[in-house]
Amino acid sequence: MTSGWGVLWYGTIGYVAKNRRPHQRRTKRRRAGTGVAARSGGAPGTGRAAAGTYPLRARVERASFPVVKRLHALPRWLVPLSMAALFGVGVIVRGWLGLACLAALLAFMVWITYLSWPVLRRDQRLIRLLVLGTLAGVVVTQTWNLP
Repeated sequence: MTSGWGVLWYGTIGYVAKNRRPHQRRTKRRRAGTGVAARSGGAPGTGRAAAGTYPLRARVERASFPVVKRLHALPRWLVPLSMAALFGVGVIVRGWLGLACLAALLAFMVWITYLSWPVLRRDQRLIRLLVLGTLAGVVVTQTWNLP
């Protein structure tokens, strides 16, 4: 088997070593109640937010559940390809169309980042913030270059 990089925004984050046997995988022992399941919120598939979450987050998670469910049902390659197409059109095409494509991409990425924030590690959060900041800079640059 081979090793490879995971998809940055849709799927596995980071380097995945696929050729290791189960006994060779590095695992960290976690205390009870600190894993992804404890941080992620309510029961999977229910669309319910975790107890103790802020009301805004709970409303956003409830409203986002049907959309995320549809995105999950799409072919795995479609969302990253669509994001790349939006970025390409946004950078190549000048004017309002390019700005609209970049703004739509930025809004989607902010939404996905907001939803996944509680389960991300510190390095994953940093990468997402850097990508969002870079894309926001491209949007601002595109706005200044409008005809």
